[in-house]
Amino acid sequence: MAPTTPAGKPRARLAAGYTYIGLLFFVFLAGLGLSVAGHWWHMEVKREREKELLFIGDQFRRAIASYHGNTAGKAQYPQSLDDLIEDRRHPNTVRHLRQLFRDPMTGEADWVLIKEQERIIGVSSRSEDKPVKISGFPDRYKDFAAATNYTGWRFIHRQNPDPVKTDPSTNPPLDGQETGGES
Repeated sequence: MAPTTPAGKPRARLAAGYTYIGLLFFVFLAGLGLSVAGHWWHMEVKREREKELLFIGDQFRRAIASYHGNTAGKAQYPQSLDDLIEDRRHPNTVRHLRQLFRDPMTGEADWVLIKEQERIIGVSSRSEDKPVKISGFPDRYKDFAAATNYTGWRFIHRQNPDPVKTDPSTNPPLDGQETGGES
């Protein structure tokens, strides 16, 4: 006959119950840990995408500034993003941008085009997600702090009488990043 407890239940069944409770507690803690790790990982990925959006948006802004400043006669903005890839206004093709980048927030090359008189003066993301980054923007993008979504991060070339500010080759890289050469 198997040893019993004072309540009359076999000790093996009682031990199995404690093991089961312990296993459930372990599964709960593991799930909780994975949940926290998943949230942390998601935020890190979103932060990296934001950095990429800032870099790519600035590349578009610089390319638009280059297109605008590289005009014989009256300065004008591009009619399409393709004009930044291949500017045919000159005898030799001029490239202000190496490629049409994808929006890191949507994964598509579906930029919102910001236009003035049917000409592109800037771009922004189509993403309606709330940004993680809310401060620490470069001076030219200080308005981004008030944006409630990534569409509010508008990368616009603003005409400025100071040529140092409008010449894209003299603007410092964003957040100390290297640009990998001229665009």
